[in-house]
Amino acid sequence: GFQVTGAMRENRLNKCPLKGTNEMKKQKRGSYDYRFDTNEEILIVKWLDNKSVIVRTNYDTVEPIGKVQRWQRDIKARGLVPQPNALKNYNAFMGGVDKHDWLTSKYATSIRRKKWYWPLFTRFIDMAVVNSWII
Repeated sequence: GFQVTGAMRENRLNKCPLKGTNEMKKQKRGSYDYRFDTNEEILIVKWLDNKSVIVRTNYDTVEPIGKVQRWQRDIKARGLVPQPNALKNYNAFMGGVDKHDWLTSKYATSIRRKKWYWPLFTRFIDMAVVNSWII
């Protein structure tokens, strides 16, 4: 029931028939490939920027294709490059989680124990402190 969008590594595709990275590098910047799994209702989009970026979502779409400014070597200037909608939304809303993780790791508790549950406990305390500071 949650709406989720997240980045994926290429080795986690599990036989998804997307174009390979070497094949994508031969195309121009901004090209993309996508597949939609109708059983699980998951969209996987692979977009070529400097490197291939893979995003997986269960609520977003590829259309409408937006434009982003990127440096282009062939014209030696900034130009507009096509970008799928799922990537545009991912880039727009990923900042909160990244900032929270950064703050939690920056001010992490440095007490070490041998019990398996201790890192979970200290992470929970660190997250509570960061959340209270944000609020």
